[in-house]
Amino acid sequence: MRLKKALRQGREVSFITNMDDIISTCIERVFLGSYHEYTSKSVFKYIRTRCISGRTVQPLFWMTSNLYIVFDFEENFLRLTPDAREVFTVIGHAKWARDYSPNIRWNVVNIDVFQIFWCYRELDYRTPLYAKMVLHKRMQNSVRWQATKIPTEIPSLLLSNIYRVVDLKKTCFVDLNHHTCLCGKWHSLDIACGHAITTSHH
Repeated sequence: MRLKKALRQGREVSFITNMDDIISTCIERVFLGSYHEYTSKSVFKYIRTRCISGRTVQPLFWMTSNLYIVFDFEENFLRLTPDAREVFTVIGHAKWARDYSPNIRWNVVNIDVFQIFWCYRELDYRTPLYAKMVLHKRMQNSVRWQATKIPTEIPSLLLSNIYRVVDLKKTCFVDLNHHTCLCGKWHSLDIACGHAITTSHH
């Protein structure tokens, strides 16, 4: 209640907690309309205690939880054992999987449980250190990538900003007008992916 009073009205707040925290039971009663997710680490601990295959599911769990595109998630999810899939479905994909999260699920996944909240609107006032680190790494990785502008087939008054970017593994398409890329990273994290950075340099 004191936390709610301290936050200004109209601010969007999302909670990332451990599954076994007693604070989780209070969030829905106090913060109506806020979104509540679980840390990936606590979900994995939970799955280990509920499934016979809990230990063997570890590599696939981390790969699946960090995917950016729903199609890739579904493909990996089907590779999990039936008992693991059942438990994850009961928890709800939006509680732990990045591509199902209704908010930008970064810079909160590894927050300590005592640092209980992250206000997404703060992004308007400063660029968090995490975002700077991600951008720097993506700039380094995309130095040798090539971008080519795709001409529009139908004449339009709107400026076309669609590019084909070839990286070292695949080809992606970037739409600068809508801030999207086929890799899914730009839209999911709200941080420009390497393909968008290459396009910007071009």
